[in-house]
Amino acid sequence: MITILWILCIAATVLILIGFLSCRVLKTVRYTVTFDNLPDAWNGRRILLFADLHGASYGKDNQKLFDRIKNEDPDIVLVPGDLVTCYEKNIRKKKSAAQFIRRISETFPTYFSPGNHERKLLETYGSLGITYSELKKLMGEKIHILENQSTDVDGIRITGLDLPLTYYERFRAPELTTDAITERIGTKTDAFTVLLAHHPDYAPSYAAWGAELTLSGHNHGGIVRLPFLGGVISPRLKLFPKYDHGLFFEKDRCEVVTSGAGSHSVPIRLGNLPEIVIITLKKGQI
Repeated sequence: MITILWILCIAATVLILIGFLSCRVLKTVRYTVTFDNLPDAWNGRRILLFADLHGASYGKDNQKLFDRIKNEDPDIVLVPGDLVTCYEKNIRKKKSAAQFIRRISETFPTYFSPGNHERKLLETYGSLGITYSELKKLMGEKIHILENQSTDVDGIRITGLDLPLTYYERFRAPELTTDAITERIGTKTDAFTVLLAHHPDYAPSYAAWGAELTLSGHNHGGIVRLPFLGGVISPRLKLFPKYDHGLFFEKDRCEVVTSGAGSHSVPIRLGNLPEIVIITLKKGQI
């Protein structure tokens, strides 16, 4: 019996160590997504997506992550939220994350929409050394911050959806209706629309609103990923969340969910490395 307990303790320790070290190994995931109404100007162009950085650092001043992104040479960088961890008391980490995305935006066209941690920084945790307004100022003038706003880029529309914290509640979050989305970002136009929406669980609503391509994060890939079962748990403490990682389709609409580039609270990942995502857009029949 004692031998079995020792084996279990050693196995648990090894798994925790692997999970801890996995948070420091960044991978690049690649998808190609086809749309029949994609503007010709975007055929073959590449989006670099990352979310949920949570102040993570890959090398001094995040140089390794910057080099990884620079070497990919994307046409555009899209960031749907959680650049920082709201309750992180280390102000340096928050400033470092802001300065990193500032550096990215000075090199590539970069668009950012808030996640729940930016919302919490605005509503609850602004006293922990830096306010959301100060964070945005550190992010610089070249970055495009979309807070329930849209902008047109070479024939496509990029829209950032900023949801109130009530939609992130763990056990009693309300349904997100298309009317609620419209109240925040307006009616879907005829333009091909890329929606930055941090919370992936509302994918059917984003598709019903009309977004051709939605980019999300938040669920951290389920933290621990099991073969054939996927992510184990979401930040809402939902077991085996449907929208954990990868490509999801609602008829002719697509959502890309990234497992995120960082971690917070419990910095452990198993079978679920941090990532950046390259999305190549193609025009043609789906």
